[in-house]
Amino acid sequence: MPNNKLSIRAKLNKSLSNASVYINRAALQHNAAVAQSIAPNAHLISVIKANAYGHGMLDTAAALSSVTHGFAVARIDEALELRDNGFQQMIIVMSPALSPEALNRCAENDLTAVIHTAQNIDIHALPKHLDYWLKIDTGMHRLGLMAEELPAMLSTSNPASTTLMTHFSSAEHNHSEHSHAESNSLQMQQFNQILRNNLKEKSPSISLSNSATLLRHNDADSYQQWQVEQLENSAFSEEYIRPGIMLYGADPLDIPNSSSKSLYPAMTLAAPVLAIRQVKIGETVGYNGNWQAERESTIATIGIGYGDGYPRHAPNGTPVMIHGKRAPLTGNVSMDTISVDITDLVDQGINVQAGDTAELWGENLSANEIAKLSETIAYELFTGISQRVDRILL
Repeated sequence: MPNNKLSIRAKLNKSLSNASVYINRAALQHNAAVAQSIAPNAHLISVIKANAYGHGMLDTAAALSSVTHGFAVARIDEALELRDNGFQQMIIVMSPALSPEALNRCAENDLTAVIHTAQNIDIHALPKHLDYWLKIDTGMHRLGLMAEELPAMLSTSNPASTTLMTHFSSAEHNHSEHSHAESNSLQMQQFNQILRNNLKEKSPSISLSNSATLLRHNDADSYQQWQVEQLENSAFSEEYIRPGIMLYGADPLDIPNSSSKSLYPAMTLAAPVLAIRQVKIGETVGYNGNWQAERESTIATIGIGYGDGYPRHAPNGTPVMIHGKRAPLTGNVSMDTISVDITDLVDQGINVQAGDTAELWGENLSANEIAKLSETIAYELFTGISQRVDRILL
């Protein structure tokens, strides 16, 4: 990662006591600007559910409040916490489990509810002054109204002020792969057909694009062309985009492009080197001895483990950054510690000592790389950071 105005390298603590996560506010704002630049005419709704993907919901909301139109959360308690802390922006509550009581609280607190189903929802008895969106299932088959349910749901709303949303199942995949291209195209075709069948001359608001959908388009012209082609000039009054993972600097695309490469990590996870020891040929490191020294080795023990959110299944060889150099993980991850082989660093004349700082992912080591090696995704790494990890806002 280039050392530029977004870098927090000079601010990283050199003598950590515990595993710590640094949150880079400038990076959050930069990534939001990338999203907005792709859809400059759309309203930016920053997705900050699940404690802002582990980055801290209130801190992230504060960092983005000047550049975002609103926020999206999964649960009403998250939305109410934002309101209680003074955030006045539009807040979308995306939970499908909104009881009549919860819908009343949404209306009372100026929250926008998302209606996913006609089941257990009396569209004629929704609270007065409730702002709500209708989510349509266009092919993901997880949540959302089916096309045949929509007319009844629209019967009591003003179509001109309705917001229709959907969610793509395969937006992150390379669209030269026929199956994924067809899946997304079919979803757009169904959404377009719903617009034409149900709203005719009306112009509703729409919300289609998550991080991957935005990033597949390198610029505003490409994004607009995609909309025109896919929606066949169906009219809509306003658009709301819903970037999530890209705000935090992780690329969701399976093949990066210039837009996704411009993202900057907002989270850097670091931990102290606790001890240095020598290991002889044939000796093992860690539980169950699944790593064995093939040479005289120098091993550094680092103060982070699965109790902090470092992935339990990270394999031998997973990189850790120490003094700007990669060192491979050795042995099973413990609850509180990991071990890395720093023999090559020592051989290069690099002096690694107890008290030095190791980077587990972030500015200099992609979370996506660590996630892939651990057979998971960056979303899980971010949201898995435990409460005992110190959080430092920069």
